[in-house]
Amino acid sequence: MGGLNRGRLSVQMGGQWRLYTHPLAHWEMLGVVRCADGWTGALARSPAGIYACVNDGAVRQLDQRKLLAAIAA
Repeated sequence: MGGLNRGRLSVQMGGQWRLYTHPLAHWEMLGVVRCADGWTGALARSPAGIYACVNDGAVRQLDQRKLLAAIAA
C-alpha cells in the first residue's frame, strides 16, 4: 500500500468482491475497498446505509466521510 496516505481508502466499484466474502442477506455488495492499514475486502452497504469492509465474514465499519470521498474520486 506504499503510496496511500494514512487513513486513505481506495475503492473499486463493481470489483471482484466475491474474492473476499459471499453475499450478505439484505446488504448491497458494491465492490472492493482497500484501506491504508492493510485491510482489503468487499465494500458493502448495510440495510441501514452504513458502508463496511467485509472479509471472510468479518464486518468492519468504514469512516463514512472518507469512503464517500473515495467513491467520488
